[in-house]
Amino acid sequence: MRSYFYGERPKFYVTWQDENGVAYDPNTVNFMIAHVNGMSASYTAGIDPEITNPSTGLYEVYFSLIEEGKWTYRWEAKNAAAVFLDARERVFLVRDGYFY
Repeated sequence: MRSYFYGERPKFYVTWQDENGVAYDPNTVNFMIAHVNGMSASYTAGIDPEITNPSTGLYEVYFSLIEEGKWTYRWEAKNAAAVFLDARERVFLVRDGYFY
């Protein structure tokens, strides 16, 4: 399981590709992140400036990790009819560093 130190601001990213491996931009891209204590945030590409789309199919967001423990993040893609296309979900840990 991936881990980060308290206070880090990692980049979370996803690349969307079709069945032929060609990158594409879904109509809707959402990023959600949650801590085991219930703290959470969610962003939508094109609405929230936290998500960037630097190239076709690539979406990025930076998030400051200010709580130690277990976190989960999820990317979701939907088409124009709001039909669910795909998702990526990962779990990681935030731990105290030497100085905290």
